[in-house]
Amino acid sequence: MSDTPRADKAVVSAEFIRREMDYYTYKFVLVDVARELERENAALRETVELLLPLHDAMGNEQLAKIARKALEGK
Repeated sequence: MSDTPRADKAVVSAEFIRREMDYYTYKFVLVDVARELERENAALRETVELLLPLHDAMGNEQLAKIARKALEGK
C-alpha cells in the first residue's frame, strides 16, 4: 500500500473486483454442476420408469415398491 489515498483505493478496488470475479466464477461452476446433475437425474428417472414395468411383470414386488418410492422422491 502506498501513502497516497488514490493508490490505496485502486489497490482495494482491484482486490474487490478480483474477489467478485472469483465468487461469480465459482457460482457459474456450481450452476454447471447442478445442471449436469439434473440431466443425470432425469436420465436415471427415465431408466427407472422403463424398468419398473419389467419388475412388476417379473413379480418382484419389493423392487417395484423401491422404484416407485424413488420416482416419488421419498
